[in-house]
Amino acid sequence: MRISIIIPVYNVEKYVRRCLESVIAQENPMADIECLIIDDCSPDSSMSIVLQIIESYHGSIHFKVINHDKNRGLSAARNTGILNSTGDYVFFLDSDDRLSSNSMQYFVENSSYYPKLDLIMGDSQMSPPDSQQNSMKEPAYFCNRNDYAKFMLQHRTWSAWNKLIRRSLLVDNHIFFIEGILFEDYPWSYEVSCYVSSALILPRQTYVYEYNDTSITKTILLSGKSDWILNSFVVATNRMLKNPPTSKFFNDNITVDYLLCMAYPLFIGVDILLHSNVSLKSETDFRFIRISLLKQSLKCGRLLIFSFLLLLFPPFCYLQNFRVFRRNIDRIEHYVNHLSHMMDFVHRN
Repeated sequence: MRISIIIPVYNVEKYVRRCLESVIAQENPMADIECLIIDDCSPDSSMSIVLQIIESYHGSIHFKVINHDKNRGLSAARNTGILNSTGDYVFFLDSDDRLSSNSMQYFVENSSYYPKLDLIMGDSQMSPPDSQQNSMKEPAYFCNRNDYAKFMLQHRTWSAWNKLIRRSLLVDNHIFFIEGILFEDYPWSYEVSCYVSSALILPRQTYVYEYNDTSITKTILLSGKSDWILNSFVVATNRMLKNPPTSKFFNDNITVDYLLCMAYPLFIGVDILLHSNVSLKSETDFRFIRISLLKQSLKCGRLLIFSFLLLLFPPFCYLQNFRVFRRNIDRIEHYVNHLSHMMDFVHRN
């Protein structure tokens, strides 16, 4: 198995050495590894550190540096990595994170027991650790699109990192990241789930997500650029609305999970709208996408979800000002999901 590890580099001089050292530690005869480093015109000394490490490295991992002519963002860097990779599988690693010990060997060993996997995913660890504990004890194998799509939509495993994904699945189906938005993993992961026919979810931690208070997302959230956040939700949700699950891909009905998956970030957007100053255009666009989702739920005949989505609109959205509501919104959604699925027998694709 040939694996292409794709690492976008931008403004990570504090972290990139640790990241690359974790890649070098993956060196193993079981895995043929190439590492593509995408220089997105970082203004700091990140690339100087990268080049120093690569020049002093003598091993079996093949490093390749690809330079952008200007800063284009994380999505574009990942897309560049996909197009220039040569592996059977691609693996996205953020340059402020790191791989756990022997992650690639663990992936390769387990993949040998399952034929023609489209996707392999391990567990991730927060650093510093949070209170979440992985409940999985054994690998979970999904051998059809329905089962993996339901898992992805219900568990919201939206991150692009920590997944081995068959490169041909991405390239042949033109699945690339939307450039210019935040939370680009969200619509991309949905599109991937529409084509994954077999997937393996492993219980061991293979990826360490390092807390970085200077990351792009955290910086934007703290900088008051609410318009960009809302626009990102609009673009992402619009992409998903234009590509609903159909019988072409799925045998079972996953409309419930699909609709509620889109609702989740829109509730975050409503909270931003209630507590931030946004432009009239952003407010109008965000209202339009909420109405579009509402219409889609009605078109699908999902009246319970339609009623739930009314919480995205005044006056019901003002319930988000109450802590008790915010604490229980996930529980409410869970009950809506469960009750809606009980009506699947009258909603065949």
